[in-house]
Amino acid sequence: MPATQPKTARTVNRARDLCPHWAGARLSPRGPIARADVEVWNPHEQEIERIWIGHAGGYSRDAWGLYADMSDVKPVTAWPLTWFQSVKHRQGIARQYGQHTLGKALSAWRTGGKSTLPLWSPALYPVGATRAASAVVSLSCLVLDYDDGTPIHVGIRPWRWWRHLLYTTAGHTEAHHKYRVVLPLAQPVAAEHWAAVWQWAEERAGLSVDAACKDASRIYYIHGGPDRTAADVIDRLGPGLPLLLMDTERLPRRVKLPAVAYRVPVDTSGGSAAQRALLRTDAAARLRAAEAMGATVAGAVARRMECPRCGRRSVWYVVDPIRKATASCNHQPGGKRGDACGWYGSVFDLLVAVRGAECV
Repeated sequence: MPATQPKTARTVNRARDLCPHWAGARLSPRGPIARADVEVWNPHEQEIERIWIGHAGGYSRDAWGLYADMSDVKPVTAWPLTWFQSVKHRQGIARQYGQHTLGKALSAWRTGGKSTLPLWSPALYPVGATRAASAVVSLSCLVLDYDDGTPIHVGIRPWRWWRHLLYTTAGHTEAHHKYRVVLPLAQPVAAEHWAAVWQWAEERAGLSVDAACKDASRIYYIHGGPDRTAADVIDRLGPGLPLLLMDTERLPRRVKLPAVAYRVPVDTSGGSAAQRALLRTDAAARLRAAEAMGATVAGAVARRMECPRCGRRSVWYVVDPIRKATASCNHQPGGKRGDACGWYGSVFDLLVAVRGAECV
């Protein structure tokens, strides 16, 4: 692949060291001294990814509106965590952890039940404040819980570019994986920006993570439980990877859609049984259907399709039917929003409702 080499040899050498599948470099819009704009072949995804590498250290991947230049920011070297003796305690104790102590504090196994295991939070509170989202000042780590059985090697894939810690949680088995991913941040994120950070992380994870983690004041059990048979830890907090830097000024903001009138769903009962079965079982056909409906596909999940019932672009489904075959509207009954829709159905029904019977 032809490439225009940056003038700063140090930046290019840094790129070659960090990227074993180096494909070339181009001049950065900010100039060759600040960073190199590098194209890297990803053999796992079979695609070229663009990564920015600063000569001062670190790199960051372009992912759903996130742009981070590590050469412009000095990363922190310690991360504050708040500890709680149990779920009943409303006030915690803040402690600082460095690169070598953070992983040990969270992943060291402790035998016990939920009534005896301590809990932690990446949230920083004012002195004397009680645990509440409104009292959080900032957060030092991004935490994601996978409880839906997503295999560990799949769930860790979106976060492999940055330092991270993974440890299994209660109920984890070889047949059904349950685990937590912790990413220490290069700079703490202020509480008012956390909603945008969580939206980015949820989309990057492909809706596989527990949505309860978006609560800035959420607390988490350490690595422990009554049985250690299937327990596992993946510690990649060492200096070989960069820290995740959230550029909160450039992250997309979630727009609240206005409520719309109820729409009568299209009758699709006369559809071909073969067509229905294909869209229920074949991932390639489901991907083509998502593209036909103008969906955004990220992390093997198709999102932002028009709902047959409420008309909002809030329907999603998993491309791989083994994980989940049906499509659902995000506005489900029982949520905090007052505009619940509750629609769900087959991908065939969704495709006919959005594009018409002639599209199938």
